Amino acid sequence: MLLFLCLLFPAVSQAVQKDVLFHTNFNNYNVTASFSKGKAKSINFRGDLQLRMYPGVNGKGNAITLLANERCAYDARGNINPKAGTVSFWFSPLNWKTSKQGRVELIEIRSKGFSFKIIKEKHPYQLLAILDAVDPNGKAIRHYVRTPMWLPDWNTGKW
Repeated sequence: MLLFLCLLFPAVSQAVQKDVLFHTNFNNYNVTASFSKGKAKSINFRGDLQLRMYPGVNGKGNAITLLANERCAYDARGNINPKAGTVSFWFSPLNWKTSKQGRVELIEIRSKGFSFKIIKEKHPYQLLAILDAVDPNGKAIRHYVRTPMWLPDWNTGKW
């Protein structure tokens, strides 16, 4: 299971900042975004979260638990600016060891001509951020960043 607290901007405070396009904290026990400039409802996740909630970061708020084959997706239109911005999310491996888990896609944002992913690789243990886009001439471009993971920082249940 993956445990997520998703934000598309650092939002530690209760008030949503004026530049935020999308924010979800799962505090209403559903996956509908608490704030959205686009569509707030998940485009693929259905059901009640009453028995799937866990305490969020530092025991505050809520986090959603996803099974290995589950995804919680939102329409990117209006909820993200592919030309500029910040994506912030918290992740915790709930019931698996990071060192034993293979490749895990932690987050993906897609829109027409744009894709952004953060992936945990198994060998070597790295985080990989991939940005795919199309330049003004229609040519596909890819940018990526790899950073090593320090496995002791990725303990089960630790944010």
